[in-house]
Amino acid sequence: MSASVHGPGGRAWLRYALALIVIHDLCIVYLNFFYYPPPDYPIAWTPGWLLTIGALGWPIVVLLALAGVGTVGFCLRERQQLWFGLFVLVCLAVLVEAMGAHVGQPRRRFYSTGAMLAGWCVGLIVGRARGAELEHRERLGEAGAAAALAATYFNAGIQKLLAGGLVEARTMQAHIFTHHHIDDTSVLGQVAFFVAEHSDLGVAIGLSVIVVQLGSLTYIVSRRMRMIWGTALIAFHLGTLVFIHIIYLSSAVMLLVWSYPWARIHARVTGRALPPKQAPEMPPLSRAFMAKGAGIGVAFVVLMWWIPTPGERDPRAARRPSYAWVPVADEDPAPNADEPPSLARFGSLERGAELGTWRIERLWTTPGRLNVECVRDDQRVRFGASGPAGDAPAGPHSVGTLRIFYSAPEQLEPSEFDDAGLALRAALESAASEPGPALDAQLRRAAKFDPTD
Repeated sequence: MSASVHGPGGRAWLRYALALIVIHDLCIVYLNFFYYPPPDYPIAWTPGWLLTIGALGWPIVVLLALAGVGTVGFCLRERQQLWFGLFVLVCLAVLVEAMGAHVGQPRRRFYSTGAMLAGWCVGLIVGRARGAELEHRERLGEAGAAAALAATYFNAGIQKLLAGGLVEARTMQAHIFTHHHIDDTSVLGQVAFFVAEHSDLGVAIGLSVIVVQLGSLTYIVSRRMRMIWGTALIAFHLGTLVFIHIIYLSSAVMLLVWSYPWARIHARVTGRALPPKQAPEMPPLSRAFMAKGAGIGVAFVVLMWWIPTPGERDPRAARRPSYAWVPVADEDPAPNADEPPSLARFGSLERGAELGTWRIERLWTTPGRLNVECVRDDQRVRFGASGPAGDAPAGPHSVGTLRIFYSAPEQLEPSEFDDAGLALRAALESAASEPGPALDAQLRRAAKFDPTD
């Protein structure tokens, strides 16, 4: 609690800011439901009722309306804010899970908002259990939300350590070239490409990301560390925006709101008298109480780590690629009569040529896409590719504006045909300095004549 930079009476604005972020996230949920079509193949382990409420539509509208009303109540009704907060948390959890089922992939960008709302509610519960006054309960709510926010970054740092690779020489370069157009001449683009061209600088940035995220626990130690580490975490978000064009807006805004004493800053700027410094508030949380809380938190984390995720309970589904052309169980992706005949050659690719340990058996084009089918023994895998003007979705072998995706039977591990995907990417990249637009141009030319054998 000593880490708070906000004095008595100023925490209502923190609630208002948290409520605004919840409203923002609800709007994004609405856009994801009603403006983005569902994938051809939903996540295999998705509960059927989540898909049902997404398909019906009206339950989503009802949940959005209820969450909006609950958010207003959380913002305005101080005495009942715990119940409104818990109600909004439940609605938001169902909406985000249903949206993940609808779009076919988890939506982690809402995680920090839910975590902070849950942390605020836990603080209120602790305050009520200890018989604290409303002002003190709100301070505990602020502390809980700050701890939850810091925990999200600490968790991200742990995940990066477990995954590895972030401090390897080519990791930052791969991220930059994947998310930037090769002809990006903007100031931010030039900064990103400068880092990509200097591998040591990329390694240093990757290492700094891990240090900043793991050090986020200092965010709850003292007022000074909250401001210092809050600034470092905001800088991390700006870096991700520059290098990979990703910004978790909710987290960045919450850091901005939670990390600085805005009431004192406003008083200094306007020349008004500074508000009184914050005095210790009673009743304090004893060390024994804090130790018990930490023990419960650690036990909860261990339990969640031990319980398998839905994907881990269904390993066959976890291996399933999330891209187009995914066959159903044991379906052989063999050619069918409706597909165009095979080409003898397309650019540097030739039927019968090797792609890694695989052999090209078929080459054909559809409007806006090159299709390649490879075989090895009795195994088959397909790849599709296009540039920015085509219709191929992004896949693990994509680079820049060159998009490559795959389809394979469920029993075939992606690692088994990764060499074919990399070889295909190398062949297409070698064709031109800008392989994505060059591939689109080849596809347009191929559509004008039929060079089949």
